[in-house]
Amino acid sequence: MVNPVGIFGPDLPASVGLIQMLMQRKPPLMPQASFAVVDVRDAADLHLRARLKPEAAGQPLLASAGQPLKLLEIAAILRAALGDGGARIPTREVPDWVVRTGGRFVPALGAFADLR
Repeated sequence: MVNPVGIFGPDLPASVGLIQMLMQRKPPLMPQASFAVVDVRDAADLHLRARLKPEAAGQPLLASAGQPLKLLEIAAILRAALGDGGARIPTREVPDWVVRTGGRFVPALGAFADLR
């Protein structure tokens, strides 16, 4: 069983949505959240390899590309790749207590406080 983490790649609504959110500077400050990521093509390759190996049956396989990345690190990668096009991408983090407080009013925001 392949368990992918945050999947990024071409034509994926979730990854495109996160990138779009960062480029529109929503939010203007980054939560101190982090998560592991994997390219969708690598996750698909792992699925295929696991299906072809009988010894993989029933084994949990985590599809991840290295160490978790903070949202601020993802933002920095985007800014570097986009040059002037990434000028609106946030450059600062907001403390967890601010995220938790905001999460009382916007539940989706509160979830970020637990991703460190």
